[in-house]
Amino acid sequence: MRQEILGPGIHGPTLRWYKPLGFTALLARTLWRFWVTGRPLFGRGDNATWLHDATVDHRGGPVPKYSRARWRRVAWRWAVAGVPWLLADWTVLEYYMHTHQILECWGAWTLAAYVTVAGGLGCWAGWRWARAWWPARHVRRDFVEPVWQVVCRVLGERYTRRAAARAVVLPPGFGAERPEVNEDAPELAVRIHLPVVPLDDGTRKRIVTVAGERLGLTDASAAWTVRGARAYVDLSPRVFPPRHLVFAEVRTLALEAPPERPLVGLAAGRKPVYADLDNDGPHTGTSGGTGTGKSTLLRLLLSRRVAAGVGLVVCDYKVLSHPWARRLAEADPHRAVYVTDEEEIHEAVMSVFAEFQRRRNILKTDVSALDTFRPVDLLVEELNTLADMLRKWWGHERKRQAQEAKDMDMDPGYIPAVCPSVDALAALVQMGRELRMFVHFAAQRLDASALSPRGGGAIRESITNRFIAKYTKQTWLMLCAGIPFEAFPGGPRGIWTAVVNGEVTHFRVPLMSNDEAYALAMSGPPPVGPVLGGRLAAPARQAITPPATIREAVTRIPGAPSLDAARQRVQRAGLEPVGKRGNADLFDWAELEAILVS
Repeated sequence: MRQEILGPGIHGPTLRWYKPLGFTALLARTLWRFWVTGRPLFGRGDNATWLHDATVDHRGGPVPKYSRARWRRVAWRWAVAGVPWLLADWTVLEYYMHTHQILECWGAWTLAAYVTVAGGLGCWAGWRWARAWWPARHVRRDFVEPVWQVVCRVLGERYTRRAAARAVVLPPGFGAERPEVNEDAPELAVRIHLPVVPLDDGTRKRIVTVAGERLGLTDASAAWTVRGARAYVDLSPRVFPPRHLVFAEVRTLALEAPPERPLVGLAAGRKPVYADLDNDGPHTGTSGGTGTGKSTLLRLLLSRRVAAGVGLVVCDYKVLSHPWARRLAEADPHRAVYVTDEEEIHEAVMSVFAEFQRRRNILKTDVSALDTFRPVDLLVEELNTLADMLRKWWGHERKRQAQEAKDMDMDPGYIPAVCPSVDALAALVQMGRELRMFVHFAAQRLDASALSPRGGGAIRESITNRFIAKYTKQTWLMLCAGIPFEAFPGGPRGIWTAVVNGEVTHFRVPLMSNDEAYALAMSGPPPVGPVLGGRLAAPARQAITPPATIREAVTRIPGAPSLDAARQRVQRAGLEPVGKRGNADLFDWAELEAILVS
């Protein structure tokens, strides 16, 4: 048995039964149903029509009851009550008119006054009804009835015009021509009340699609409400970000934004959207396919950060993603460092991690030094491909180191199975915030396995600034678990969805050229030191050499002494280690090289 619950309310003037006009309308509707249409006096009863018997009971009782065609009910009412009542009433009226001389007592003018007042009230009520119905007849014909027809087909319900008028509620002015549309004005929603039927994801999607097409709402935004017997959906035009946007239009906003909240674009109504690098997980992850504009988004975000004095390390395996950063590193190595090959990227990440360890060791004895640390941004492009390339490179490097030690008849020591730079990235994401070190990932799909072979999902939770484009529902559930799904709005290239601290915003990234990014990055004051606190190589070199063990220095430096002689030189020089790798001490490469070559 199927039930149908329609939306509440009377379309037109608000009527209350305890007021004269409402009571009159209720009485007139009751008499009309009882003597003319044969409908139930209260409720909807069943779906019987004037000529056909009922097939669906809408009462919701445990046992369905089906009535015959309405003409039978009306005929029975007139035969049993209507005709006898009219005959009796006519007889009584004729008797009183002759015996009590009603006309003589009341007078013709009094009777005419009563007839005039009753007729005037009837004309006034009819005029109000016509005034409300006539202008909306085209809207009902063009929108309300077609929408309800397709919804009934999706749900398998029987269509009636009366049900359409009550189920589809249009906002005032819907369907009127609006030559001037204010993009900043909020759009009113069309509400569609639904019967009590199962509403799975497929049914909801079909209702939104077919109703949106009939209403002219391309890619309508749907807000569902299902509470008890009440179920309805509000369809509204999806509000799009600006269709075209260039950096010149947002330059002032970008410069005014603090480096902890850099501008990333404009949402609908030209509302600025900012990243948040000052919360519990201030790292960013951009996930989008080829051609979605990942490099443009990061170009805007990082160039503003460099202008504010933040050091930048760019790992660009694709080589062509950030020409502005390469140019910046060549012009001023104290602002940025740019690396491309696997070995250079590995060394760069390990150097950033060594800087993390250096700051950590300083804070053990001087907590106040935290404010003197220069913020550092580490950008890792094409994370999915780069992670695989680093693992493959480290597999060969690991074998090479073991073979060299074997050829030299030396103990290779501990060589980790997992690429150290991949583990270093995970550590920086989880612990870098407190030491003012931030990681930015760009990936076609921000998989947990790309971040770490073990516990990548937990590491990804520390990335609270997530920017996704052209995503599927599966990608959304992977990256934004716990947040209600919102379909990608589509549109030209440059539309992104920001999920920052649990809030979802669709926005457009301004088109920013490499020259504009370079000019913005160079507009800040010159830095007072190298990117990683003096642990970088000479400014002329772009490759970064990470700290190394004495054994590694002996095998890499031409003309170096033996391992025992090298250890003695380091002890005599009093060189302090900057970290550890397993049980082996790590030393600054530049200082180690100077001691062993001399």
